[in-house]
Amino acid sequence: MQKTQIIFLAAGMARRYGSLKQLEKVGPNQESLMEYTLYDAWKSGFSEAIFIIREDFEEEFVNKIVKPYRKLMPIRYVFQSIDELPSGISLRKDRVKPWGTAHALWCAKDCINAPFALVNADDFYGKTSLQVLQKWLSQVDPQTTEASLVGYKLSETLSAAGSVSRGVCDVKKNRLVTIEEYTKISKQQDSYVAQLPCKNVIWQYNPWVSLNCWGLTPSFLLEIESQIKDFFTHITGEEIENKEIFLPEVIAKILEDKTKQAYFFKSEEKWLGLTYPQDIAFAKKELEQLVTRNVYPPSLI
Repeated sequence: MQKTQIIFLAAGMARRYGSLKQLEKVGPNQESLMEYTLYDAWKSGFSEAIFIIREDFEEEFVNKIVKPYRKLMPIRYVFQSIDELPSGISLRKDRVKPWGTAHALWCAKDCINAPFALVNADDFYGKTSLQVLQKWLSQVDPQTTEASLVGYKLSETLSAAGSVSRGVCDVKKNRLVTIEEYTKISKQQDSYVAQLPCKNVIWQYNPWVSLNCWGLTPSFLLEIESQIKDFFTHITGEEIENKEIFLPEVIAKILEDKTKQAYFFKSEEKWLGLTYPQDIAFAKKELEQLVTRNVYPPSLI
């Protein structure tokens, strides 16, 4: 069976959350959500974990994640640096906000040497979601530009505390046709609504959405790198402070080439996430129930 890697996006600034939610203690023994995903990755057979973090919480991350969990599997980490740009690109140095999830993945390019899963550090996906991805990654040809995505029903990924951002998927015959990122999504009566500056987008049905639970190959990464370079080449001075490049947008563009395809796996797992501080209590309750049902041990290590 070929090597597989899992990459955690853990460099976000959590502006709506207000603190370092990547390491928020929600498990019975003060575990974070990423520790449960790391545990599931180990049990599923992933060969190595790579974390993309910010340099300002390196020490806390090493003490909380690397030192205790490297007994389960090899762990490496890289920094998402605002100053790390494609060769030949020079931009202003006063930006604070990270460049987005696609740039975060690009920052880890030198560590990627096998088919890999890409997940958010502040989401809980459930063990079968990781098992499905690992099985697909262990069999895919690393030289192809195929991708896969584990998706969830929008209704199962909302927060009672406020609106959310999601990549809404168009799925046909277990293939991802396209994906489009929407912000400020909430449920209003029997519909789901994304509030846009000019008009609202309304779904009268319950669409499948992405929570960045991807399966990708090193060859696919080359396509992503091309769009990263294009993004930085064409960014304007007015956009430098806030514009980001998101992975769903990049992959949607890649899928416009009909020779590329992405498999879509429909998850029945319970998803948990921390968009707002008010989400902590619900996450704690759900994890306690999973431990009580012996889905997870009382202590992960």
